[in-house]
Amino acid sequence: MRRVGVIGVLGLTMVPAVPAMPSPIVVAVSDDVELPGFVDIFCLDCHRGGGAVGDIDLAPLARDATDPTIDPELLRRVRDRLRARDMPPVDISLTLEERLADRPTEDEYLTAVAGLGDELRRRSDGAGVPGVVLRRLNRREFASAIADVFGVGIDADVLPADDVGHGFDHLGEVLSTSPLLVEKILDLAESVARRSIVDADTAIPEVRTIPLGRTRGGSVRGEGAWLPSRGEVAADVDLP
Repeated sequence: MRRVGVIGVLGLTMVPAVPAMPSPIVVAVSDDVELPGFVDIFCLDCHRGGGAVGDIDLAPLARDATDPTIDPELLRRVRDRLRARDMPPVDISLTLEERLADRPTEDEYLTAVAGLGDELRRRSDGAGVPGVVLRRLNRREFASAIADVFGVGIDADVLPADDVGHGFDHLGEVLSTSPLLVEKILDLAESVARRSIVDADTAIPEVRTIPLGRTRGGSVRGEGAWLPSRGEVAADVDLP
């Protein structure tokens, strides 16, 4: 029979003793969650020196994340692995309580990922990479785009000639956009619209071909009539 202890209160009341509760799971949390401390605690067991797993030595990162000799690609790879929470790997030989105590906390993960992102951003800002130049299409590309999208051919030579830099006419640094170019593009846009957009409510005009023998004027040569700088070609046509 189970024996239950009792405790006297003021010598009057007898109550059973409360059974002991299970010990709570204690998760170890490091005081230093900064990036170098994170790497030192959770990464260097496998990634240190010449015997590092995958030849990935993170000892310099544990000393100073701003070390310029650390490859930015390595920083990016470490950040991505920490984002995925797949590093450090889970030791399946441990119990659940031991695994929780052995792995970083969520705050530690977030702080380490933010530290790597800050370092990558700092390097990018200081790299002196020039800004990207927005490039317009040159006139040949413009004509090809119109043909591909609308199936309409245009004469690209009506547009102003493109500037050339280093022997190329498609560099954004030299392809300026002048008022004349904008005006010509708008004219071409109207022409392409008239040729490619069909309004169902508007009757399509009838096109008639007049044989050369029924025309007057001009100088007949072969299958056509040539006009001088001043002249006319006429024909009698019955219209409905």
